[in-house]
Amino acid sequence: MNQLFPVADPVVTFCETVVETSSLKCFAETPNKKNKITMIAEPLEKGLAEDIENEVVQITWNRKKLGEFFQTKYDWDLLAARSIWAFGPDATGPNILVDDTLPSEVDKSLLGSVKDSIVQGFQWGTREGPLCDELIRNVKFKILDAVIAQEPLHRGGGQIIPTARRVVYSAFLMVRTALCVTETDARAVLAPAGPKEHGWHVCCRICPKDVSLNRLI
Repeated sequence: MNQLFPVADPVVTFCETVVETSSLKCFAETPNKKNKITMIAEPLEKGLAEDIENEVVQITWNRKKLGEFFQTKYDWDLLAARSIWAFGPDATGPNILVDDTLPSEVDKSLLGSVKDSIVQGFQWGTREGPLCDELIRNVKFKILDAVIAQEPLHRGGGQIIPTARRVVYSAFLMVRTALCVTETDARAVLAPAGPKEHGWHVCCRICPKDVSLNRLI
């Protein structure tokens, strides 16, 4: 006897990514106007996102071991390799936050005092991207400058975390971005022809001008 079984619509997993480096430095100020963070976004080196996801490299390593890995395998300069703050949106997330500021230009002590808040904002932003609230993938966010308030009262998490998220979005949207869709064994997803890498198909490319900045509010 033939029976009919209800079948749900297929679930498609998207991610958001960039295909070039930010053309402009992007900054965001805290609501109290006492702090400012500047970033750019650029693609990660080929294979790095997979190494993070597969725990070939781990953010829990000490700075020396982490630096040696990135310097040896991905040809990062030692200073940048030892200035990695976080992977995102979690410890095995396919994005990296790097402190690329210079001690001669930024008060490293003040910046360090808000590191945890900036990392939280970065992880929040990479968990829910600005294009369609999907995971950001394969992007390096570099902090280029930071002005941090002297008084602890003016640099609390309520000020810094949402500001870090907004500057992550700003840097991301200043780049030519793309939506990617996972490759499935069932071949239920038909993405338009485009580059394919590591099980992801680029299904559309988006210019910065095509994205509403209202998503930053």
